[in-house]
Amino acid sequence: MIIRTATLDDSSDLEAIFVHAVTTLAPEYYTPEQVQAWATTPQDSDRFQHWLQDGRVWVAQEGDRLLGFVGLMDDGLVSALFVHGDYGRQGIGSRLLSTAITWAQQQHLLNLRAEASELSRPLFAKFGFHTDATETVTRGGVVFHRALMSYTMPPAELDAASVPGD
Repeated sequence: MIIRTATLDDSSDLEAIFVHAVTTLAPEYYTPEQVQAWATTPQDSDRFQHWLQDGRVWVAQEGDRLLGFVGLMDDGLVSALFVHGDYGRQGIGSRLLSTAITWAQQQHLLNLRAEASELSRPLFAKFGFHTDATETVTRGGVVFHRALMSYTMPPAELDAASVPGD
């Protein structure tokens, strides 16, 4: 498996990963109505395409198949972290999040943040993100709760090695 920078050509594969992850992994944490509303998010707007153009996105790839992706905005927001449902809980999300943190270290970003779902919150916590608050959001008329999490870069980590895919 390699981690590389995403391109616009990856857009449809990333949407498919997003939908598959939400529909197969999220039902453990969310109601059927919440899963349906969440899974239709990229199809309801062009936000997904803009996010891919405006942020820094890495993909996990094995052969010609994309397994997952992570996005990081220049302001330190981890904007997405999704792994295809068939490959969940195999360490791919950890590799992707580690890549984003390493890039942030290289950019001397001292603080990262995430708007974590119940599905991703444990992974962020494993990496040292702390829950600062919980907020309520509405998607497609359906209410969700998510954790607002933050991470402060340890000073010793600001001299990290290069990020894969760059």
